[in-house]
Amino acid sequence: MNHLRANMLFLFVVMAFMLLQTRNVYSQANTKEKSPQTTAQTDVKSVAYWVNRLSHAKYSERERASTELIKAGSKASKRLQQQTKSKDLEVALRAVTILGEIYSQAVKHKDLKAFEETESVLTKIAFTHQRTVSALADAFLKNHPQARENFALRQIEKLGGIITWRKKNNSRADFPEGEEQKKISFILLGRKWKGNDENLTLFYRIPQLLTLMISGKGKKSPLSEKGIAFLERSFPQLKIQYRGSACLGVRGIDRVRIVPKGCTLNFVKPGSAAAAGGLLVGDTITNFGEKPVTNFQMLIDAISDFDPDDKVPVQIERGGTTKTLEITLQEWKQ
Repeated sequence: MNHLRANMLFLFVVMAFMLLQTRNVYSQANTKEKSPQTTAQTDVKSVAYWVNRLSHAKYSERERASTELIKAGSKASKRLQQQTKSKDLEVALRAVTILGEIYSQAVKHKDLKAFEETESVLTKIAFTHQRTVSALADAFLKNHPQARENFALRQIEKLGGIITWRKKNNSRADFPEGEEQKKISFILLGRKWKGNDENLTLFYRIPQLLTLMISGKGKKSPLSEKGIAFLERSFPQLKIQYRGSACLGVRGIDRVRIVPKGCTLNFVKPGSAAAAGGLLVGDTITNFGEKPVTNFQMLIDAISDFDPDDKVPVQIERGGTTKTLEITLQEWKQ
């Protein structure tokens, strides 16, 4: 009898355990179908849940997933980027559309972090994905040209590029949507440039840029030959000038029609090497170091032979007299 009771008790325990396991499996399966308790959650599990719903059989569920992922914001960017490679074209296009909406909201609310994350993702999609998908990403990017340009300028500055504006104290705003864009005089890529050839695609986003200065040629250049070829091929409107690492701080006009030689200065930057050395607007530079100067380009070429902190004799004509000034060159600064 005791043996029978023991067997029955053992059988009861086994059945209870199996029933409990069945309930756990059912509970887990049921939990997978439940949406997160708070739809505004932006944690990893919540984002993963809604991303998976983009391919749901019901249209209403796919629409709801889109809404929730837009609420999640840039935290959903990486998972959405993966979905843009989906073989299901609707899923891929829906993912790009969500990214585009997050991108537009980031511009509207001046959310710099979200803007940079989604701008970077959309740019990669625009360059690398299937044509229909990449075209949609490119369309979203082109909706905000000023904000996109400013993002490129920030990246160029972070990489060591020097941006010079046409007017004093004209600095760009982070998101000047609806405002008049500031005008760029030129961008200089010098020895502090830390970018690579891939970073040169940033110039696609700066259509107003007409002059790019590169410090040095050949081995002294901060760009590879491949990078320079890319710039020349991709931006035919861009005037590329090669300069040295030293800066004088002047602009000049050629006086060939007035006098047979020299470059007359029409601008001397305050605080520059030129100003510190005594150069004035109206002076005509005839020799820089040992090289004669007959136009502004020759002056640029002569400066490129020197380094910052070099002391250079500069021969000028001022008021009918000839003078020689010793000028200590400076490094290019913003």
